Amino acid sequence: MNTNEFAQACEDGRMAFSKEDLNAVSAYKMDLTKKKFGNAILRNARFDRCNATQTNYAGADLNNFSGDSANFTGASFEEANLNDATLDHANCTNALFDSANLRRACFRYANLEGACFANANLELTNFTGATHGELGTYVSHASLLFSEHGEYGRMMNGFKYTNGYRLWCGCFSGDFKALDEYIELRSYVSSQGHLAKTRKVARDCMLAMLDAKNDIQTVYEDEDD
Repeated sequence: MNTNEFAQACEDGRMAFSKEDLNAVSAYKMDLTKKKFGNAILRNARFDRCNATQTNYAGADLNNFSGDSANFTGASFEEANLNDATLDHANCTNALFDSANLRRACFRYANLEGACFANANLELTNFTGATHGELGTYVSHASLLFSEHGEYGRMMNGFKYTNGYRLWCGCFSGDFKALDEYIELRSYVSSQGHLAKTRKVARDCMLAMLDAKNDIQTVYEDEDD
């Protein structure tokens, strides 16, 4: 389906484009509210400045996709491939990126308030200038995975902002205080005290990684002979 065919289908009121081949389609400034693109091919597609509120891209291939300055409020990108995708300045409020491949994706100056990154691949992902409401501006992110972690060895993803932290691991989502309470609750209410040790190791390692900084490189001027 080319750009003209896609635009006509949207104008005709079509809502579902699941499994459709939309490679390189342009939806610039279009209203795509609640449209479904599950498992669709959206490689090289351009959705810049469009209204994509509550759209669904679960399992879709969005390699090299562009959604600059688009509104993705409440959108679902669960298990989608966003390798090399660009969502700079996009509104990703309450968007779901669970188990998505975000390798080399760009979210520069995006609004990430309420967005979920549980189990997402964050390798080389760029969040420069991104914000999260009262938590402030993005500082750093980290991923942690080891076989003995908790019940199933789940991955933990974490973000540090200027005013706080945001963590995801399995069904857990919250900050470090909430994580401490979660570990304690699981230990006593769910009889998972034997898992507390590795959960605390993961907690401490995640905090250390998010707070870690390289030393400032010292440049020495050449001495005169």
